[in-house]
Amino acid sequence: MLSGIVSLLFGALVLAAPGPGALAMVWLISLHAVLTGVLLLSLGLRIRRAAHDHAPDQPLAAGGQ
Repeated sequence: MLSGIVSLLFGALVLAAPGPGALAMVWLISLHAVLTGVLLLSLGLRIRRAAHDHAPDQPLAAGGQ
């Protein structure tokens, strides 16, 4: 419910002042892109570390034995 109210208020502000509203949208989209990139990079590094930590010590011999 709160999210809907905030969305309506933001929409009304964009309609009332399109210039600053557009600038605010650019900032919000940019912030979202940066945060998503940081989170995905962090997740990728954690997965890489987890895969390295669980890798076998010795590689399998030829023929899978």
